[in-house]
Formats: sequence, structure tokens, C-alpha cells
Amino acid sequence: MYQEGKGNNGLDADFLIDGDMLVKFKKELYKYQNEENLTQNEVIELLENDNEIFLPVSIFENRDLGVLEIIVKYLKEELHYSLKEIGDFLNRSNKSIWSSLSQANKKYPDRIIESDCSFVIPLSIFQDRSLAVLEVLVKYLKEKYDLKFSQIGRILCRDHRTIWTVYNRAKKKQGKLKK
Repeated sequence: MYQEGKGNNGLDADFLIDGDMLVKFKKELYKYQNEENLTQNEVIELLENDNEIFLPVSIFENRDLGVLEIIVKYLKEELHYSLKEIGDFLNRSNKSIWSSLSQANKKYPDRIIESDCSFVIPLSIFQDRSLAVLEVLVKYLKEKYDLKFSQIGRILCRDHRTIWTVYNRAKKKQGKLKK
């Protein structure tokens, strides 16, 4: 059994790690790495970035709500963040967040159902205000996971032609910004 204590780095930690627990953790980590097709650097980045909030892509299957409404409703009702915190996460005003939640609750009063999914979306990507939230989401899925438009369409319950249009609109917007 390994006990972490105050060492050369000066950090205080009082947790115990036994060999079996460490082996189990490594096995699960390797399994996850293989399932998600992640590089070792991506796994390290995920572990180091413990402040990042990840959204299951399955929440976006709801066609009754817009992408921003889904995000705000999920963060408020399922993860219990305040409207101010959500606004800070998304780089949006409290009024905008309140409006999105209000509209979402009118359109869809039920809780957002999340199912098992193989993709997660980091919340921080939605801070980019140069693109619409759907554009950010589609661009991320296309470029991060190298998915086809038809696959993204199935994941988001939208027509693949819509996904193609959204992705190309995002690329054009970014092209204009980079010039």
C-alpha cells in the first residue's frame, strides 16, 4: 500500500492507494483510451484538466430544443449550476442564460435524458462567440472525432445535409476571421 504524504513537492495529501486499486484504475484508463481512440497525450490532458465540464453528446438528441437551450437546461437541472455560473462557462450574459432556460422549460418541461454515448463534448468550446452553438458543436464532432456528416446527423438527430451546411458555414466564418 502506498501512502501519499507531504513530500518534496510540499503538497499535502492524505489518501491511500493500494496496488489493486491502481491496477484497476490503469486497466479502466487503458480501456477508455482504446474505446475513445485517444492518444496518451489526450488522456493526460483530460486528467490534468479537472476543471473542464464534459457534456454527453446524447443530450443533443432532443429536437424540441435548440443547442443552447439544451446546454443551459442540462447544466441547471442535471448538474445544478447557477445561472451566473452557466453564463460564465458559456461567455454569455445572465439575461441570455435566463431567457434560454425559460424558453427551454416552456418548450420541454421534462428533464433532459442522457443515454450511454461514446462521445463527450467539453463545455469550454461553446465560449467561442464567433460561431453559433450548433456550428461549434458540429465542427467539434467533425474535426475531433473525424466523423462523417451522416454520423453527426444521426448523433444530433438532424439531416446530414443540414450538418454539411452548418459545418461549411462555420468553416467560411473562420476563413473570414483568419484573413
